[in-house]
Amino acid sequence: MQNNKWFTLHVAEYLKTHSGQDTGFCNAMLIDSDTLFVRPVGGYLVDCGVSPDWDVGFTVYDPEFVVPWASDSAQVGRTRGKGFSRINTGVVLLNLRAPRAVQDFLVRWAQATIWLTSSGEEDIGHTWQEPDLLRWQHWHDELVEEFKGPNQASMALLVCSYQIDRLGDVIGWGAECAACLGPVEARLDLIDGERAMPVRFRALPARVLNHPESMPEGAFPPDLAVVHLKGLWWRLALPSGRARFVDHFRRRASGTATR
Repeated sequence: MQNNKWFTLHVAEYLKTHSGQDTGFCNAMLIDSDTLFVRPVGGYLVDCGVSPDWDVGFTVYDPEFVVPWASDSAQVGRTRGKGFSRINTGVVLLNLRAPRAVQDFLVRWAQATIWLTSSGEEDIGHTWQEPDLLRWQHWHDELVEEFKGPNQASMALLVCSYQIDRLGDVIGWGAECAACLGPVEARLDLIDGERAMPVRFRALPARVLNHPESMPEGAFPPDLAVVHLKGLWWRLALPSGRARFVDHFRRRASGTATR
């Protein structure tokens, strides 16, 4: 977690001088080291000649996500507590034509991740006092287990502008996921006296850009672009072909290979 915090902040610093219209770069991707590109992702990147309608793209599960071990995509794609769309932050797309929004997002995402992890106790740019510490404790209790980790939880917190009662509308399941249907604008400013920090988020399909699950018939779907070789399951399955193990979200389908 500490390394992730500093990595995100270093990326924010790097992009200060390597983004914007004068650099020739229009997009950046934050990817986990255990991702594998299997097809081009250009269709999801910003065209340099077009003004995009989103600043940050993150990946979520959707009703079209299919795995061999579940007959219902909701079993795969919804959080276990309140049934939101599951978030996987192993792939995040950034629109560099909006450098200020991207900078704001990267710094605040790193901060929010640490504040959630420590329930507001750790100082990373701001020291929280009561009653704000109680608010961070509440957000920690509501989100970290729900989204299976502080990185996903902090992304959810930012996307809903810290109003977690709105999560069902912003990243609900299927048609209730507003961010899946189009960009949603969030406000990342939280500290008293802080300038306004609007950021437009877009939820993109994890089944295309960040697929961490086993696949029907052991074959890559035709639209798959990025595989996320996430967790012990993949680390065991890939080098050895082992099949006699499962976890909550991955398992080998009977009679098929998995890759």
